Amino acid sequence: MKKFNLRFFHHFLRDYFLVTIFLIVLLVGWPLSLIEWPEKYGKDDLELPKGYESDKYVMDNTTDRLLTFVQLSDTHLGFSKATEHKFERYLSKDRLLIKPNFHVLTGDITDGYNRTQHESDWVLYQQILEKYNISKDLWFDVQGNHDIYGILNQEDEDNYYYQYTPNNDTLKDFPRAYKFSYKAPFGTYDFLSLNFVHFPNPEYPYGLFGTDSVDLLDRFEEITDSKNVNQTFILSHYPIRHNLYSHKTSNSKKNMFDLLQEERIIAYLSGHIHSYENYLQKLDSKTNIIQASALALKWKDYRIVSIDNDIINFIETNLYEWPKILPTNPKNALFISKHEPLERIRKSTHIRALIYEKSGDSTIKSVLVKIDDKSVGYMTRPINKSAQPLWVMPWNAQDYEGDDLHNIKYIINFNDGSKPKEQQHNFSVVGQQESIKFQWRRDFKYRTNWNALRKPVFWIGFGFILIRLFLFSKILISFIFSKTFISKFQNTLFDTLDSDHYNLFQSIILHFKITFWRHVQLSNLYWFYLCALAIFSIALPSMIFKVANNRAWLIVWLFRACAGGNCTEYTLTYFYASVFTYFVFLPALELIVDLEIINKEESPDYMTERYLIFRSLAHIIVFLFGSVFIVHVYSDNIGPTGYLLSIGQVYVGLLLLIIAGYLLIKWVKNFIKKTQQIEITV
Repeated sequence: MKKFNLRFFHHFLRDYFLVTIFLIVLLVGWPLSLIEWPEKYGKDDLELPKGYESDKYVMDNTTDRLLTFVQLSDTHLGFSKATEHKFERYLSKDRLLIKPNFHVLTGDITDGYNRTQHESDWVLYQQILEKYNISKDLWFDVQGNHDIYGILNQEDEDNYYYQYTPNNDTLKDFPRAYKFSYKAPFGTYDFLSLNFVHFPNPEYPYGLFGTDSVDLLDRFEEITDSKNVNQTFILSHYPIRHNLYSHKTSNSKKNMFDLLQEERIIAYLSGHIHSYENYLQKLDSKTNIIQASALALKWKDYRIVSIDNDIINFIETNLYEWPKILPTNPKNALFISKHEPLERIRKSTHIRALIYEKSGDSTIKSVLVKIDDKSVGYMTRPINKSAQPLWVMPWNAQDYEGDDLHNIKYIINFNDGSKPKEQQHNFSVVGQQESIKFQWRRDFKYRTNWNALRKPVFWIGFGFILIRLFLFSKILISFIFSKTFISKFQNTLFDTLDSDHYNLFQSIILHFKITFWRHVQLSNLYWFYLCALAIFSIALPSMIFKVANNRAWLIVWLFRACAGGNCTEYTLTYFYASVFTYFVFLPALELIVDLEIINKEESPDYMTERYLIFRSLAHIIVFLFGSVFIVHVYSDNIGPTGYLLSIGQVYVGLLLLIIAGYLLIKWVKNFIKKTQQIEITV
């Protein structure tokens, strides 16, 4: 029995050799592509970025070159009373205790519930900001995908963002990108707000990925200043890997990644993800800038960012976590960038950390610092207290110049004897970056470059179908091979398979021969149907349904989607097409071929009826899985009317089911007939 099972699966894997190889490459190559390979640096490798060559600043015990700002994201006003309460809770309490220099809000300001815009939510946003006297000069926001659900174009009357954002005057010239500069006594810091939302944006899930445009990139290039500023931050709702980059600037022909490599661009701050286990804190290897997606205020979370002598640090915190510790020197090795003056860490004289308390009266008894599990001293807050709650401790940074990472731990002890609060991170004074631990769920969803994979994955599967239908069957038979050749080929193939003596290379060759022979079994009628259905599945619209409060029809093709005179490209159309190709069309094609072979009753010895039935059941299970997924996706979007009009994948899937069902019924009838004949004979 064991030998039979081994041979059984050996034949099964050989028949699906190409699919097996593709899956192995995907499963091995994908994790390898996500492994971080941090470069090894020493003190001699540190180079100051341009503009810092004559650097004389030292990170000591003063706040002279320190500023902070808070990044809020995904407030989702209108989702529930709780989101409104959390937004007001931050503005009325946390804001007054943290005292940031300014705020940024990276999208999904409102929820857009029922997949449409509600002006009342935007009025609420404006009223809350006015209630707490938020200066429009110190509050900067960017649009998110929830903020444009049901919006057809930039000028849509329901696009309330441009009416109620505090930055509406700035956005008049160019709605999708603007710059604000924060001028501190010690330098200027630019913040570029880039809006990657696309129109039309009907509803979930099409807004999950953003897209660029020539106008957006031209504007980005125009407002980027790499000479007269200390540092530049990019603000966007979507993380870097969640945007579709298919355009270049008009004049310099630069793409998004080229523009992100400007000298002074230090970080890309985004939102969109708002998940505890999946948020990203990493150095984007392609641009060498810090990319960080903030958690959601909808779930009570926000981010505090410090710029301490042009060294960037940040922490994720929430409304109910006190005290809050934001170490500023030495910085966390997870997000070191060569665009920072890292030499300042090596030359610093003090360990520095901002410690925010819940009330004006301090409850802190002491702050102990440990490096590599050794106590090195206690931090103190300078007597001349400033608005920034900076705690410091002298140290000799040169003691930690080795190439290895070191660990620093802050331990806060309280006057009332309550449980100490601890916080730690790894650091390097020579610019050594810490690699990010691999987490398959997080990395699969958020670090995979889906926009780069979407077309290759689809076309590999669809090309597999076309090769099988066209190359391996009727075209070769009709124009190259005669029926006599096919007959001889079949006899030779059967003899080879019956011998069961062949090596791995011969197995690969046999795979192609078996594939050719199997598809020869398709009748002309079914071959024509399948070829037509394959072409229809990508040429016809996959979805047609009403959007924007029934103001327009959205027609979705594989390559484009259009509504109200505006067209865009959705990343997820390729994803859905790939699911349809791999989990609906391919198993249906193989099922139809297997049923044809069963009904013809002419196959190699190893292709017993039991073997073919097993294969058919496997194809049916995969087909049902893919069909349920596609139906679920469609039902979330288009409704009953949309099903009738979506003539692409839905109708193709139905016709495939009808063909397979007909052949299955034919096989059942033949099986019953054979059984009856055997009983009569007996």
